[in-house]
Amino acid sequence: MPHLPRVLRPHGRAAGRGHRTGRGRPHRRAAPVGTAVPAGTEPAVPVTGSPHPRSLLIAEFARCCRLPVSTLRYYDRIGLLHPDSVDPATGYRRYAAGQLATAITIARLRGIGLAPEDIADVLAGSDRAARTLQAHRRRITAQIDERRHALARLDELAAPLAGRVDPPCVVDLVPGPVPALAFTSGVAELPATITRGVAVLRQRLRRAGVEPTGWGALLPLDPGEPISGHVFARTAGGTAQLTGPARSTATLPPGRGVQVTHRGDPDQLPLAYHAALTAIERRGAQPLALVIEDYLDPGAGDPGRPGIRITVPVRPGPDAAVGRERDPRGPSSGTGGVPSGRR
Repeated sequence: MPHLPRVLRPHGRAAGRGHRTGRGRPHRRAAPVGTAVPAGTEPAVPVTGSPHPRSLLIAEFARCCRLPVSTLRYYDRIGLLHPDSVDPATGYRRYAAGQLATAITIARLRGIGLAPEDIADVLAGSDRAARTLQAHRRRITAQIDERRHALARLDELAAPLAGRVDPPCVVDLVPGPVPALAFTSGVAELPATITRGVAVLRQRLRRAGVEPTGWGALLPLDPGEPISGHVFARTAGGTAQLTGPARSTATLPPGRGVQVTHRGDPDQLPLAYHAALTAIERRGAQPLALVIEDYLDPGAGDPGRPGIRITVPVRPGPDAAVGRERDPRGPSSGTGGVPSGRR
């Protein structure tokens, strides 16, 4: 038979020395049992059952679940995922293929910020797992709200500062007891503490049938760590009608004070404090050791901007200069606002 290219030979068989021609397919020996078969020559037999029918060493298990070996050792140490077995002679950890789903779940929960003890609750299942996930969802929602508030602060910083603080004025204080709730707070947590205190006091007054006309806080002029003060409500009827827990009160001082109203970003409230204390110093007066904050609703002339009105009481004395400037709005009082500016 003439020498032809393979593609032109009958049946694609090789020709020439050492090859048979015209006698069907060449004989092929089966590979002995236990002999490796070259890649690409394995029979196309469907594979059934688990892809990992045996236990896996920690390195093999780490490759499967895409986690570092050190992370698996950490999970073992804190009790989240123990090996299926540990060789008593070598100390080698082995994992079952069925543990892969647990490792993936732990990694996902860690990825969304769940603490190890909370992950243990989730892995335990039942109602406890649902409660843990719901609690973490609330924490994430609160963090999103904080980030949104931070974005609002960035917008505030991009705007000019002029016009945010009203000129200081001298007012006659409205003294006497007011419904109040005492608190102690860290400096960083003060806005959240005041907001929670107002919510608690609002519930107490609602049960007593009392409708507040304004909300405020009585704070030390010189903040320490922690800060102790009172959240209070201004009411039209005083405190005589209060009963039960709502009878808790604080006393606002008499006399006069220097008052400044601030609207806008509450982080810039120190500008109002500076204006008030500077006005007191220029008048030759001495401030008392406390300050009254009233939380105002957004004003009609400044929509969307809740305000904080600070009033610094001054010590009574012979210096009549304190009374030279009077507030045309009358005595210091709240205007029905809520402490949104302190958030």
